[in-house]
Formats: sequence, structure tokens, C-alpha cells
Amino acid sequence: MPVDPNTGSALPYEGQPGYEAAKKMYPEIYAAAEMAGAEDEMAEDEMLEDEMAGDEGPIDEPVIPEDGIVPERDLKPLMDQADEILGEEGEMAADEAEAVVDEEPMLDIQPLMETLGMSEQRAQEIYGAAMEIPQYAEMAPQDLADLIADDFQVLMELERMAAQMAKPQEPAPMGMPPGAPDAGPMPGGPQGEPTL
Repeated sequence: MPVDPNTGSALPYEGQPGYEAAKKMYPEIYAAAEMAGAEDEMAEDEMLEDEMAGDEGPIDEPVIPEDGIVPERDLKPLMDQADEILGEEGEMAADEAEAVVDEEPMLDIQPLMETLGMSEQRAQEIYGAAMEIPQYAEMAPQDLADLIADDFQVLMELERMAAQMAKPQEPAPMGMPPGAPDAGPMPGGPQGEPTL
């Protein structure tokens, strides 16, 4: 972009009014601008050529046999190899899962079952509910059983929590946060008008 050295303002481009007069007044500025423009065009052309040179396609093109692809011959061995790989990975994942299960200590809920006379499933539910309540979350099954034996209200609280955990959450009505109580009908008449 040619610039007037005295004012710093842009000089007119070719085709703009005043171009011929400005070119006669500042020939060296226009010559330098034309050279810079030519260099920019050459650089752009080189970049385009470089980009186009890299568009020959994928580097590793598949080799297709002269007689074409025959599924029975070409795809079957490939599928067998994929099945072998996936089978090995599946076996490794199962082994890892068993190792994780073996590492987790088994929780002995026997004290809850004996102290409270519960089935194993019910004892698991009660203990699971206790883990959701912060004040009971760190307690061992024996300690929890002793606490419940001393205070029946603890069992009632855990029963309520277990029931809440067992029942599926219903989606809240539009515009209401989950767990918000239903406001019921609006006071007043059918359109919310106040009653007299």
C-alpha cells in the first residue's frame, strides 16, 4: 500500500481518482509498492504449488490384487485376525476385573443381620443407606448394629433413606427444581382470580 511520505495518508490505487497524478509525483514509492506486490504474488503462488504438491493422495495406498478383492479370500483372514486381537483384549479385561474384585475387601454385614434379624439383602440396603448419611458413613457394620440396637430412631431414618434410594426419581414438572413440593391449585377461582 503506497503511503504519502509527507502526510502519512494512503495514496490512491490504480483505478482510483488521483492515481496518475500521485504516481507521477511519487514514482519511487509506487515502484517499491509494485515490487512488493509482485513478491507477495510470487510467494502466494509458491505456497499454492507446495500445497498442491502434497495433494497426491494417501501415502500408504492399499495394494489391491490384480484379480480384485475376493471377500472369501481377502476379508476372512483379516476378520479372523481382528477376532483374535479382540478376544485377547476381552480376556485381559476380564482378568483385570477379577483382580479388582479380589482386591476389594468383602464387607461383613453379619452383625446387622444377627442383631436386627434381617435378611442379607435388607442388611445390605440398610448399610448402603447408612453410607449415604454423613454421620453414619464411616461406621463399621458392627458399630452401626450397636447404634441401631440402642436407638430405634436410627433404624427408622435408615429405612426412609433406603426407601428413597430404592424408588426411581420422577422428573420434576417443567419450571420446578427436582424435589420441589407441588404447589397445588392456585388460590382463587379457576383463572386464579381472587375469591370474594
